[in-house]
Amino acid sequence: KVGRVNELILGEIPIRGRYDNKYTAGVVVVVGGSTGLTGAPVLTALASLRAGAGLTIMCVPRSLNLVFEAQALEVVTKPCADIDGFLTQEAFNEIREAASKADAIVIGPGLGRAETTTQLVRELVRETTLPVVLDADGLWAFNGCLEMLDERCAPTVLTPHSGELGRLINKKSEDIETARLRAAQSAANRTSSVVVLKGSDTIIADGTSSGGDTFVSDLGTPGLATAGSGDVLAGAIASSIAKGMAPAHAAAAGVTLTGVAARSAGNRLGMPGLIASDIATELSTVIASSQRSSCTER
Repeated sequence: KVGRVNELILGEIPIRGRYDNKYTAGVVVVVGGSTGLTGAPVLTALASLRAGAGLTIMCVPRSLNLVFEAQALEVVTKPCADIDGFLTQEAFNEIREAASKADAIVIGPGLGRAETTTQLVRELVRETTLPVVLDADGLWAFNGCLEMLDERCAPTVLTPHSGELGRLINKKSEDIETARLRAAQSAANRTSSVVVLKGSDTIIADGTSSGGDTFVSDLGTPGLATAGSGDVLAGAIASSIAKGMAPAHAAAAGVTLTGVAARSAGNRLGMPGLIASDIATELSTVIASSQRSSCTER
């Protein structure tokens, strides 16, 4: 079954109640960053907070920690083992400790493609019982071994563009573009996960045992055609999962929220020069607007 996502889903995003604290409002861990790519996990972390998470922790290369602390004032950083600015397998226990009280984990923004980092990603995805949003270089770790994701017992959300999905299933990006719906559904079913195939019409395919539905969002706007918008999307999805939404609904809500925020920020600031941090900052305003008339305490 294929349905269209509309803005009404924004009303389903849980909001902080009077008696919430930073832990009960949802805790997100972001694993990412490497030399030259420190901005990506910062955008993901910022987006998760602007989408309503109470606490976000970034697990980042120890040698780059000061860079992250300077960029992300409201985010807790966890310096982890690295070599030359790339996380290593030795970071596993440090990340596991940081995620001990988390509700969702994003793996991949700006992570880089060093071999030891790839092995770390596979171990984290295999061992964690948290819902995982796998993005960017996190997806790279599973090129040619997509079925490894089917072994997970916890929810998984994949957020590829056509090139990334093509690498995952050994097809050219042009082939993905000519059969986007089929490609997203196939990958979702093969991995028992939720696949968010990004594009002007973003497809959310639910391959979980309780799912099977596919949703399409046509909220794409030129404002999303900017570096870092995918990192913002990953943070928005993780935030909704951390606050209790089912993964497929969280993915649909995150896609909708990001699209509406890009449109809103573009109208206010001008679409031609819109940047990802503008979109992330707008997320809270969009959620508040969508729920103002029906806001109730949880």
